[in-house]
Amino acid sequence: CSLGFTLIVIWCLNSALTGAEIVSVAEYPSVQAAVDANAGQAVYVPAGDYLLSEEVSISKDGTELYGLGRLIQQNPRAAIVRIHDAKRVTLRGVTLTRSAGHEVAEREGIRVDHAEYIVLDSLQVLDNRAKDGAITMTDSHHCEIRNCLVHNYSRITVDDRTQGNEGKYYGYAFNCIDGTGIVVSNCQDVLIQSNRVIEEFLQATPEIKEEYDLGTFVRRNEQRGELVSEQTWQAGYVNNWHQGSAITISSPEQTRYVRVINNHIENAAQGIDIHADHVLVQGNMVIDSFIRMKAMHGSRYVLIANNHFSKSVLWAIGLMPGASSKVGNEDGDSIITGNII
Repeated sequence: CSLGFTLIVIWCLNSALTGAEIVSVAEYPSVQAAVDANAGQAVYVPAGDYLLSEEVSISKDGTELYGLGRLIQQNPRAAIVRIHDAKRVTLRGVTLTRSAGHEVAEREGIRVDHAEYIVLDSLQVLDNRAKDGAITMTDSHHCEIRNCLVHNYSRITVDDRTQGNEGKYYGYAFNCIDGTGIVVSNCQDVLIQSNRVIEEFLQATPEIKEEYDLGTFVRRNEQRGELVSEQTWQAGYVNNWHQGSAITISSPEQTRYVRVINNHIENAAQGIDIHADHVLVQGNMVIDSFIRMKAMHGSRYVLIANNHFSKSVLWAIGLMPGASSKVGNEDGDSIITGNII
C-alpha cells in the first residue's frame, strides 16, 4: 500500500505541475497496445490482473511502465517483459507472474538485452521457473536492479552432461533442481541492490530428493567421462543435484564493475555465483544455501566484505580456478574481509 500510494501521489503531482494526464493501460485493449501508443512516455498499470499471451516488448528510449497491477503470462514459451535496444527505460512496482499450471516456463520473467541506463525497481517476479533467470540482463550497461522480490524460480529438470566437452568429462545426465533468480551477463556497471531472492517451492530436503529421484542418472554414454570415478559411474548417482543460483554474474573478462549490495537470499543452490572482474559483494545475507558464494572461472578483483553467510552446507566462500580460467585471465587479486560465517 505504501508503494502504491507513493507512486500515485508522485504521478498526480507531476501531472498537476505539467498539465499532463496519466496514461493508463486500462484505456487500451492490451498492455502492449498502451506501450506502443505511448512510446517514450510513462504508462501506468492500475491494480488488477492483465493476462498476456506474448511478451510485453519495450524498445523505445525513455519508456516507463509502473503501477500496482499484475502481468500474468499464460504462454510458457514467452517472456513476461522484454526491454531491448533502448536507453533510460524504467520498470517499477509491477508484479510479473505466470498463470496457474504454466509456472514452469521456457523464458524469463524479465529480459533486458542490448540496453543502457535501465532501472528495474520494486518489482515482484513470482513463480517464473525457467532455465534462464527470472530476471536476466545481457549485453547492457549502466543498469540497476533494486528493491525487487524474486520468489520461487526453481524447477525439476535434467542436467545433461552427455554432449561436447561435458560428454568427454562426465558423460551422464541426471535429475536435479535447477533455476536462477537474477542473471547478469556481458554487462558493465550494474547495481544489484536490496533485492530478495527466495526459493520456497523447491527446497533441498530429503523428501523432495526422494519424490523426484534427484541425483539419479537418467542416461549415460557408452564411455565413462574422464572426471568420473568408477564408483560413481556404477552407482549411477551424484550428490550435486541442487543446481542454479540466486544471483549469477557471468562472462569473465566481458562483465565488470558490478555491485552486489545488501541482498537477502534464502534456499539457493549457490547464493552468489561470480564469473567476472571488478565485483563488489557487500552487506548481503545468504541463508540456507548449499554454497553461499563463489568466484571462479577467471574472476579477478572481487571484494567480498561485510556479508553474513548463515548455515553453510558445503562452502561459505569459495575462490578457485575453473574451466574458463586461462593465461592472462587467472583468478586472483581478490579480498575477503569482515564477513560473518
